[in-house]
Amino acid sequence: TVKTTTVKTDIQYTDIETGLATKWHERATSDGSPDKVTDSDVEVAYNEKGQMTDYYTVMAESAADGSLNRSFSFRKDNFVYDIVTGQASGWTQVTHGDSQSPDLVIESAIAVSYDTSLRIASYSEAGLKISADEISYKEAYKLNKTNLIYNTFGQAISWTEESSSQTASSKNITTA
Repeated sequence: TVKTTTVKTDIQYTDIETGLATKWHERATSDGSPDKVTDSDVEVAYNEKGQMTDYYTVMAESAADGSLNRSFSFRKDNFVYDIVTGQASGWTQVTHGDSQSPDLVIESAIAVSYDTSLRIASYSEAGLKISADEISYKEAYKLNKTNLIYNTFGQAISWTEESSSQTASSKNITTA
């Protein structure tokens, strides 16, 4: 079992009554990769129902031995919410500014469904990896996660993952 620890600091709220955090810093570490640290600065906006409308983060990943030094940012917006449960069922995501691939932008559409306990039952991502000039590189890809199984703490411990792209052969992965 791998333990991941995320510590949030410098938390700012819209107001104390809603409890909705609008800005924070977080640091994530994992005993599965003890030398790796991920630092993120996050900003979030909400609608009048308290549903997220915009999520922006700048992330930096590093390793103590210098083998990893990567930064990038991504934005989630265009959220769609289930009218009954209020759960987010879809959104768009754009990743850019990756220090390891500075000319690459990843645009994707995300769709999510939930089980009766409001845990993710399926996750689907379809998108394009494109160069900033939109000419020199363009690759469509798809990723689907299904058959999610959760432990008693509500953590996903197993799922089936299928991915495909124009340049890589399709692959199926089942975790256990």
